[in-house]
Amino acid sequence: VVVLLVAALWLVNREDDTIAQVEPSPTATTAPETPSVTPPDRTPEPAPEPTPEPDAQALPGATDGPFSGGSTPPVGGSWIADVRSAGHAGYDRVVVEFDGDVVPTYTVAYTATSGPFYDVPGNVVPIEGEAFLDIWLQGTSRVDMTDDYSPVYTGPTRLRSDTTNVTEVVEIEDFEANVHWLIGLDERAEFTVWTMDTPSRLVIDIAA
Repeated sequence: VVVLLVAALWLVNREDDTIAQVEPSPTATTAPETPSVTPPDRTPEPAPEPTPEPDAQALPGATDGPFSGGSTPPVGGSWIADVRSAGHAGYDRVVVEFDGDVVPTYTVAYTATSGPFYDVPGNVVPIEGEAFLDIWLQGTSRVDMTDDYSPVYTGPTRLRSDTTNVTEVVEIEDFEANVHWLIGLDERAEFTVWTMDTPSRLVIDIAA
């Protein structure tokens, strides 16, 4: 009897242990990490800095004048071979070119008046502009005075080109080795005068 009771109790305890066991919960599945996305930078780009305009008055040595120089041409002369004008960035240029080795005596200055201007016979020479630069040349001409006055410069005596401030360049006088040209300007401005060799040239740069 005792043995039977012990066996019965052992069976009951085993069933309780079986019932008390908890089935293991399924392993939790970890969701894959979502990669982080950096939002786009929507900050507007700064506007580019404006390019500064060039200094229109940047002419080394430019003043209100007058300028003078040159020398007396040797025997055989230094005659006018060309007269021309052109516009450049910030300035206009007028050039008088000679066929000899020297630039004749010159004076470049603003006129004392705004006109009218007269040629040798006394005729009015019209010229457009609000201010005027004189070019006086001595000892030269646009003809060869040692060769029966044969023409050297055969170009126009009234010049217009792509200039900004210069309106026109006009011959006023060519008489007895004295030459007078006028430069008409829209407005008075500083200028500079210099010479060049090979060929000999008188160069006038005027702020524009």
